[in-house]
Amino acid sequence: MLPKLLRNLVKENKTLLVFMIITSVLTAIIGCFIYGVYQNYSISLKEGEDETTAITIEANGWSGWTTSRTDLLDFNLNNEKQYDRFNSVNFSSITKGDVMKLVENIPEDMYDDIKNFEISATLENDLFGLAPFNFFFYIKDGELYPYFDDDFGECYEFSDEEYLSGARNLVVGEQATDPNIDYGTGGLLYASDSARTLTGVGDTVEICGQEYTVTKLVQFWAIPFTSLPDDTYLESEFTINFKQPVTYSQTKTISNIVDEYISDDAHVKDLDLSILNDLKFYRTIIAITFAVALLFAINLAVLYKYVIEKNKNRIEVFRLCGSTRGKCIRLFLSQALLICVPIFALSLYAFHRLLYPLMVEIFPNAIDCLDIYKYLCILLGYTLVSAVVILITLCRNIGKKLSFMM
Repeated sequence: MLPKLLRNLVKENKTLLVFMIITSVLTAIIGCFIYGVYQNYSISLKEGEDETTAITIEANGWSGWTTSRTDLLDFNLNNEKQYDRFNSVNFSSITKGDVMKLVENIPEDMYDDIKNFEISATLENDLFGLAPFNFFFYIKDGELYPYFDDDFGECYEFSDEEYLSGARNLVVGEQATDPNIDYGTGGLLYASDSARTLTGVGDTVEICGQEYTVTKLVQFWAIPFTSLPDDTYLESEFTINFKQPVTYSQTKTISNIVDEYISDDAHVKDLDLSILNDLKFYRTIIAITFAVALLFAINLAVLYKYVIEKNKNRIEVFRLCGSTRGKCIRLFLSQALLICVPIFALSLYAFHRLLYPLMVEIFPNAIDCLDIYKYLCILLGYTLVSAVVILITLCRNIGKKLSFMM
């Protein structure tokens, strides 16, 4: 009986048969494609996690200002390239005011995503002559708060009030009060002047022309970032560290703020945004292919409903001759699967031989994601889904009662 049904389908419904074959072929191709794109997306996401947790803001160049303490510089001042390099790194075009403009325009919904800001500046002072100062802070309610990290111990432990008020307070190492210890700092291109000795807490130090009061003797020296004048020149780069891998949207938001408010002084350092772009692209493709696959499943159900409609008279005759409703359902279900499943299997083979190599060229991380076991799983999944869809269609369209009118 089943062979006759297949012959009748070929003879009487050639167009319908062609549509069923096309649906099976396209479903196979899309199924393999979506799996390959998903694997590529998954691997790309893992590769990008360790490289996209920070956005770096870079100075456009040198501010034009240089230190008056040229006596501390450890290089040949007549070497123009070295001199320009020193200035552009330590006294760049980025100012504290630029940072504040950026902070003020960061959307509130991004505050919780940001771990901290990491900023450095080489500042003139009457304790060391020249010294590097490092600043770590985070944003909360539009204000700057000190970021405390166990790796740094007490040296950056300012109170929230000190930061919010911009208090001119200084924490410095105990060595600064001992005249027998040469306590100073320097950099790769400059030394320090440690001739002065502090008396202790309450003593004052002039930094960038402003008077700071020593409030603690700890391990290092530091001041609140908020205490600096807005025109203080910073080092040539500062970083916004995020708690999670940076998204494409976050990167564009920061970039747009920099371009709008401080483009004369700084820019977002070039990032490899291809990963972020790709991830967004992959998610879009996956969503589209899922939608198309669902449409093909619905299409298959509609097609087979038409097959049942065309065979209603034949079904009634079968049942009058003794076939049960269940047997008729199994008969037409077998007919559909005998057409769709072999076509689907051949389509998988064709995809692997012809289209998969092209796909790997576009999505390189999809290589080796499809093998014989994966294809068998896809075939099994398609068979089960198709069987369920067609079975539901048959149960809805082959009634429990005979229609004697037909």
